[in-house]
Amino acid sequence: MDIQKALSIGIAHQNSGRLKEAERIYRDILKIANTHPIALTLLAKLNFTNGKYAEVKKILPIVLKNYPDYMKAHVLAGDYYSQVKEYDIATKAYRRAILLYPSQAATLISLSNLIQSNSLLDHKMLGILLCLYREASIIEPKSIPALNNLAAIYLKLKEPSEALKTLNYVFKMEPQNIRSLAYKTVALMALDEKSKVDCLVGFGDLVKSRLLDINEDYRDISSFNSRLTEVLKSHPNHTSEWDSTQRAIRGGAIVPRLFDHQDPILNILKLSLEKTIDHYIAELPFDPNHPFLAIKPDKYTIDIWANFLGPTNYQSSHIHNKGWLSGVFYVSTHEGNGSESDPAAGWIEFNRPGYGLPGFGGEQFIRKIKPEPGLVVMFPSYVWHGTIPFSDEGERISIAFDVHI
Repeated sequence: MDIQKALSIGIAHQNSGRLKEAERIYRDILKIANTHPIALTLLAKLNFTNGKYAEVKKILPIVLKNYPDYMKAHVLAGDYYSQVKEYDIATKAYRRAILLYPSQAATLISLSNLIQSNSLLDHKMLGILLCLYREASIIEPKSIPALNNLAAIYLKLKEPSEALKTLNYVFKMEPQNIRSLAYKTVALMALDEKSKVDCLVGFGDLVKSRLLDINEDYRDISSFNSRLTEVLKSHPNHTSEWDSTQRAIRGGAIVPRLFDHQDPILNILKLSLEKTIDHYIAELPFDPNHPFLAIKPDKYTIDIWANFLGPTNYQSSHIHNKGWLSGVFYVSTHEGNGSESDPAAGWIEFNRPGYGLPGFGGEQFIRKIKPEPGLVVMFPSYVWHGTIPFSDEGERISIAFDVHI
């Protein structure tokens, strides 16, 4: 066997998503050279991608024992131990990889992200992170993750002008980058640029609510929601377990991959949402100078899931990195929408930054919409949004979606 040629074929399979073919080739190589560092690391990475963490845990020590200076194995170790929440080991692995090969922006970013998510971010630590992300952006000037993270640290250091300067580098490469646009709104709020914030967010123009354009098979939204509730509660994907680092919901339950399950009511939901979204898009003007309106689509796909929120549950403020348009359809709302202590309890609110970013400008930029059964709220995916917790008994069921173009 020509191992080098076999590796090239395996990598091509892996990059094209033909994972079984790639795995077969790596295992064939290991029958001949049982500690081959590249084949072992690629096999471990393949298992990591597939969520087979026990296999990764078996393979990594073999590589690191026999080839302690193989940088890519240390990078994968950092990724793996971050995933299984062994953060000290992950940090050491990333640091070792950087010592072996300092000029790698991606590993600097991974290390910095790990530090940022598991450290007390005082001024000193923010300064360290600033240096790390800046170094990554120097090594790889076109790295959008490095620039976005650098901008976020500037915002946390309350230097919005520096954040905007950094974000401008991103906009030259990718004018519609969702995370950059979200950070831009925060910087503009910090600089009290109200008209620019309003133009970007578009509350009432881009952030809009309307009743679901119910498919003609159902005339009564109440009976439609009642039947939909039954299907959602019995859906095979209904779960109370998920990775909180990947979702904004805090407490409650979710139904991911809603259309994995076939039911007539879900088909009607899909048709009705598409009809509602089509009307929203048709009403939008085209503006080549606006990051949202410049790419008004003719065709799109929808990613959709359900959320169940009970008392004290909520959605932390977040954005949707992979969407163009995002939205929520309310199936049911809890009995006591609002309370004496907070009349807006349970409402959806906009423009409150998440991800540990400071809320510049106090409440002057915050906008809220009261949820009602049958209501659809739509907004650009870069607009910060979350929900206000409610304490009354009851449950709120909603369908969240992203429009991809």
